[in-house]
Amino acid sequence: MAQLAFAASEVVAITFESLFYGLYMMLFKECVQVLLRKHKGDILSTRLAAVTGSLFVLITWHLVIDITRLVVAFNVSTEIIGVEVQFNDLRSLGSVMETSVYVAMTTVSDAFLLYRTFVIWNRNVGIMIVPMVLFVADVGTGIAAACSLGLLNPGETFYVQHQTEITTAFFSTTLALNGICTALIASRIWWHQHMMAGLVLRTGTSMSLNRVATIMVESGAIYSSTLAVMIATYVSESTQAFYVFLEMIPPVIGIVFSLIIVRVRLGQSHETAVAMSTFVAHAIQPTTQDEENATAFNLSDLHDSRQNRSIQHMPKSNLLSDHCGDIGVVKAVSIVAEEP
Repeated sequence: MAQLAFAASEVVAITFESLFYGLYMMLFKECVQVLLRKHKGDILSTRLAAVTGSLFVLITWHLVIDITRLVVAFNVSTEIIGVEVQFNDLRSLGSVMETSVYVAMTTVSDAFLLYRTFVIWNRNVGIMIVPMVLFVADVGTGIAAACSLGLLNPGETFYVQHQTEITTAFFSTTLALNGICTALIASRIWWHQHMMAGLVLRTGTSMSLNRVATIMVESGAIYSSTLAVMIATYVSESTQAFYVFLEMIPPVIGIVFSLIIVRVRLGQSHETAVAMSTFVAHAIQPTTQDEENATAFNLSDLHDSRQNRSIQHMPKSNLLSDHCGDIGVVKAVSIVAEEP
């Protein structure tokens, strides 16, 4: 039975992946309903739909590859040793393809997170230097990790020196990028909340953005904690546990992404919907000074009673966005219609 350890861990891993995929599908369904209801054919909706669709295809593809490898392994050989050999062959097409899909999925997810951070920091290139370097390193090490699998000698595993170095670098840069971007987004939102403390729009909705920061941190923590545990199991060479967490990562990425969008619809209050839509709007598309459907005001007026507050009322929008400039001026804000 000891010889079945690796194959058994794969079976357990695919089982957990399937369970999390089921949870992801429930959230994905709700996410699609929200996107269809709010879709207006603009670039904002198109970008969000493209990312949502891409992640769905990659996450599903990853699960299909895993199930196919499992079926093939048990069909090729009825002997325990034969099944183990099939799963141990990291140079196989299925193994390399699975890793490649994982890298592509991570690239899409991290690119979206990077862009989201870039937008909410008002396209501040200086702030984005470290995250951008980490993203390039993340993609590079991911591609190297996938390619190096095909160069392994027969019988070699993930734990040969050169493979360990590349794989550890890939996982570590992914974790660092997510941690830094999450911290940057949360800190920016908390700063907005501090600057807008006490501000109430004419509709009576208070600009409380603490929930946005909290949800962002919580969502990032789900993915980051899973990734951190996976890295720990890899470094400690706990093969069985490593494969379980490795296969769980793809649906977790989809769950975290979809959960943010779904909570706009399932928010317990109007304030929650407003806050979450602020985050989604920042995540996809910056606003411009001439953008329609906005309610604009200048934050500097909060600190100078001698100036007139300028509020330009335009038609109600389904997105709330506050595009902050380098001097801390909120460019535009619009109110989210409460979900029926």
